Amino acid sequence: MLEHRAKLDKHLPSLMELAGKAIFSQALALIQPGHGPVLLIAGPGNNGGDALEAAAQLSAAGYTTDLIRLGEDAARSAEAQLALNKVLHAPVQHLPADTPLISSIRQPAYQLIIDGLFGIGLNKPITGTAAQLVVRINNYTSVSGCPLLAIDVPSGLHAETGAVVGGEAGCCIAATHTLSLIGNKPGLHTADGKQLAGQVLLDDLQLAAVDHSEYVACLTDPSQIGCHALSRKANTHKGSFGDVAIIGGTRGMAGAGVLAARAALFGGAGRIFLVQPDVELKLDMLHPEIMCRDAAQFEFNQQVVVIGPGLGQDQLAIDLLRAAIQHPYPVVIDADALNLLATKPGLAAQLKTRTAATLLTPHPLEAARLLAFSTEQVQQNRAMAAKELAQRFGSHIILKGAGSLLCDPQDRHYRINSSGNPGLASGGTGDVLAGLCGALLAQGMEVGEAAALACWAHGAAADALVAAGSGPIGLHASELLPVIRSLLNRRVAGGI
Repeated sequence: MLEHRAKLDKHLPSLMELAGKAIFSQALALIQPGHGPVLLIAGPGNNGGDALEAAAQLSAAGYTTDLIRLGEDAARSAEAQLALNKVLHAPVQHLPADTPLISSIRQPAYQLIIDGLFGIGLNKPITGTAAQLVVRINNYTSVSGCPLLAIDVPSGLHAETGAVVGGEAGCCIAATHTLSLIGNKPGLHTADGKQLAGQVLLDDLQLAAVDHSEYVACLTDPSQIGCHALSRKANTHKGSFGDVAIIGGTRGMAGAGVLAARAALFGGAGRIFLVQPDVELKLDMLHPEIMCRDAAQFEFNQQVVVIGPGLGQDQLAIDLLRAAIQHPYPVVIDADALNLLATKPGLAAQLKTRTAATLLTPHPLEAARLLAFSTEQVQQNRAMAAKELAQRFGSHIILKGAGSLLCDPQDRHYRINSSGNPGLASGGTGDVLAGLCGALLAQGMEVGEAAALACWAHGAAADALVAAGSGPIGLHASELLPVIRSLLNRRVAGGI
């Protein structure tokens, strides 16, 4: 971990003092005008020591400061003992761990609670007195609206996976803000961490010289995604922007194919074919630019293939998937096609031999089927699941969900998508993402960059709609399309 290396590079008491100053500074930004009161929770480890340093600094600055300590003081590290000594000689009110916060003796109510109970080293569920305190704190902030600042990670959250430690047997602080020290933590941006961390803030504690090569994850930054292939020359034609064949939309699921095809259209592909196992739709009346074809008669040429949205799982679907796998051009595999891969080992084996770009876009249940895991296992360690999928199928992966993960089979690093919200949890949004990926590939983007840009634009479109009041409740897949188009054009023009 970077934290361990930082301790070697900088004397730990100084590091803890720097952490305390960073927490103090962030606390000032969250406290309303006035002098408190502020409640800090200090656990037994160095996370608790950081909280003790912050308590001493808040008290010295004149803020009314309350403190709850858990763990034996004698067992604290030498550095935390120094911080504790400062607190014991400051006008800080020390409260027992069973203080009933809802009916707190403090009037007015707390302006801020700072969580320093457990940090990145937690490896077992929070239980006993600490668990009871977590529940009381969450209840208090829920009722009062009091902001809650977590130090490094919300207590109970796994810093790497974003899952609550112990799953259903565990508990976790629900922070409104998390101050991540020294470096960012992947778990703050995916799985449960996407919500439990609240707004994530960073402070490198003046350790900019620390070697960050240990990082295995990064957040998607749209300004850093290479999208030169999307720029358009004046002397050009529709063939310059590639063809996309959407294979799916069988009887009863025509909408899935239509949404994917429309996403390819709004994503900039030159020509789009909707290839249906059953010709449910002969013409998209809203977007007649999309050419509908019968799958039984369709010939694969130089198209980028997106297969799976509404594909079905009958013999024709199997034959179409086999043909797509053998296709020497980029292929995006989604939905029903993923479920077929999970049940047809021969197809999965063929997939790994492909040399053209291959992108799989499973949600957690589809990922679980592909790996023969439970969905809970996937969600408990999304990064592990995404990496295993990439290796097992020799393909790029988008593991969809809160903080979608992007994996390259040739790279130990992975990306966490930085955009999106719960409005995307509705039917058809995955079909839109698959079609958008196909469009970007058809225009010549490298598969990893296409996946990253598609994920970001897809999520950012949902964010824009929510900001405009059109979600998350009731947000639907079709609404994403014109917003995605706008975002892509702004990104290519350098406006993002």
